[in-house]
Amino acid sequence: MPKSRGRKNKKTKNKTNTSKKRNPNREVFKQNGLELIREGKNVFLKNTRTDEEQKKFNEELAKNRPLQLEKMEKDIERVIEIFTQYDRFILLGALAYNHIAKHASVEDDGLSEVTLEYGLSFATAIKEVSEIVPSNEILHELIDRLIEIRHQYNVYIMTESVTGKYLEIKGQLRFKTILEALYIRGNGYMHHVYNIYKELFSGHDDMLKNKYGFTSNEILERIF
Repeated sequence: MPKSRGRKNKKTKNKTNTSKKRNPNREVFKQNGLELIREGKNVFLKNTRTDEEQKKFNEELAKNRPLQLEKMEKDIERVIEIFTQYDRFILLGALAYNHIAKHASVEDDGLSEVTLEYGLSFATAIKEVSEIVPSNEILHELIDRLIEIRHQYNVYIMTESVTGKYLEIKGQLRFKTILEALYIRGNGYMHHVYNIYKELFSGHDDMLKNKYGFTSNEILERIF
């Protein structure tokens, strides 16, 4: 039985749709036994290593972990040195400005905020007080070091599974829990930030009141 023009067009249309679905915008990047596949807006990661290759790779990761820890400890020591030697308010001001300038960028993805948080942690933990004004080079170094500390710690936790210290399931749970603590903000997070702010600035309330007419808490209440 001959097909009508409508049936022919319908079949052609279906073929076109199927063709589009089978040929999405696709890119594949291969490196070090991994395939990063992008299909449209979706990204997939595939491990292409053999069991033997994966075993050797894990052994290499385990071998490099002490070096990662050593590098991270050196960065932490340098950040402590910077906060000890220079005016912490100027240092925090630079970190806050970095956050204001970059937080809206898609590429930043919260990095400038976490960098500021790390700086607050160091500033509130160090007893020494200095009024030395840091140079621009020191401010940029501080930002770079804090970012590197976060990166190194992330990598160090990611490679923890190769040590055999934890069972596979326990290791995965531990890794996910730590990642959530590093990157996810809960409802109580802002209360944590307010408490750090009060601990840091409430000791200067008398000076603020005498010179500017308001306390640190009044600034917080006016802004939020």
